[in-house]
Amino acid sequence: MQNGEKAMKFYYVGEKGREQLRRYKYQGADHSLVSKYILQPFWSRFVLLFPLSAPGSSLAHSTPLPAAAPAPPHIESPCLLCPRPSEITIMGLCFVFHNITFMGLCFVFLSVAISWYTSPDLLAHVPRPVIILFSLLLFLYQTFDAVDGKQARRTGSSSPLGELMDHSCDAVCCTLEVLPFAAAGMMGSHAPLFWLVSSSTFYFASWETFFTHSLVLPIVNGPTEGLLTLCSFFLFTAYVGQEWWGVPLFSASSAIHMHAHMPLLERIASLSRLDLLLLVQFPLFVTPTAVSNLMTVLRAVRSAEKEKRKGGQPLRFSDTTLFAALLLLPYFALSGFTVSWAVLSPSAIFPRHAHFFFLALCFSFALMVGRMILAHLTRESEGLLPSMLQPLLFLTIALINAAWPHLTRGTSPGPLQAPLPELPLLLLYVAHTGYLYGHFAVCVCYDICNTLGIYTFRVGKAKTYQPLRAGKQEARIQFRPKVL
Repeated sequence: MQNGEKAMKFYYVGEKGREQLRRYKYQGADHSLVSKYILQPFWSRFVLLFPLSAPGSSLAHSTPLPAAAPAPPHIESPCLLCPRPSEITIMGLCFVFHNITFMGLCFVFLSVAISWYTSPDLLAHVPRPVIILFSLLLFLYQTFDAVDGKQARRTGSSSPLGELMDHSCDAVCCTLEVLPFAAAGMMGSHAPLFWLVSSSTFYFASWETFFTHSLVLPIVNGPTEGLLTLCSFFLFTAYVGQEWWGVPLFSASSAIHMHAHMPLLERIASLSRLDLLLLVQFPLFVTPTAVSNLMTVLRAVRSAEKEKRKGGQPLRFSDTTLFAALLLLPYFALSGFTVSWAVLSPSAIFPRHAHFFFLALCFSFALMVGRMILAHLTRESEGLLPSMLQPLLFLTIALINAAWPHLTRGTSPGPLQAPLPELPLLLLYVAHTGYLYGHFAVCVCYDICNTLGIYTFRVGKAKTYQPLRAGKQEARIQFRPKVL
């Protein structure tokens, strides 16, 4: 423990984690050909539009901090993410919009707000110019998300905090971007199923990163080809119209002919193009990606177990295959409970309140991914699984409340009605998960900034000064807000 850290309070990072943060070095690769030959040259020029005073996500692609880098005894952060109420001022907003990562995320927020206004139930007609705008905003998010690492290398602001921020923003985008996607396709109750497609691949990739300590993007991946495909979906929908996705695969006469020969073919013929779009994604994208991540994690865990046994080192529970399997439990519970609530809800809570539904889902998913990535950065896995299950409290209550009328249908005549009103439960779910994720985001930034002596939303290191009696009093580190 460095001098001065004993008097400080750390919320999510322990002593071992702080030492690991100072030694951390990013490891990863992107094998996408589209990224290498088309987008990388564009991003290299686009990043030059930003001044050197604008920080990136501080993604640790560049040279890591040395192991002997001293940890600051005290930090007074001027940024918005600071647990000191006296320092949370309107100036904090300037730092948020001065950061490339969060500027990119604002494009996603704008898309969600527009989808909420134009199609609150994800079934209403959306003007074609708005759908084109969805494509543009998503492309801007992808661009800003890609260049923030380059900006971090330009400014020398690379740090582990950037990797955590980058994954957290991607987790938020992974969930919220389903809303404009569903609004453009008039998907309604299909939206949670499309969220399963995007979230499962992202969670499995983060799960692999936790055990391999490296992020390797395959030749076809979500951040590049996935987002470009989604942009193309918006443009195609704007061209053919939203109603195109609801058209059955076969005509009515063909369905009658199929029914005469095989009833199963009639069901297939009744599927819409939207149903086909959903069905093909699981065998083509989700399953191969999940299997690849699973095999990689199994090899990494078995290799670590073998090395520890060979070296006579004690084997921790977090190094076992059982722990690797248990880390999938929070995501499977979140996705299973979410889809079940949407299906069983007596009041059709989804899609009537789709945006509140996805907001709570966003907080829950981002918190699970954030806790796992923080444990990867700090190599501290104690208490990880219980902390990832915390967002499920009100979701579990809401699911039981929605399922109860179905379980007691024989004893309660009349229409199905939940014991508790579902909208207040949904709002409590949003508030609970929002508080959990907000507390995590604020305090983790505080912990890492205190450990590494960096700013959250500014370029530069903390400024130190020596007091008059340096031998008796530790040097303090202060952050002086810059008037913009």
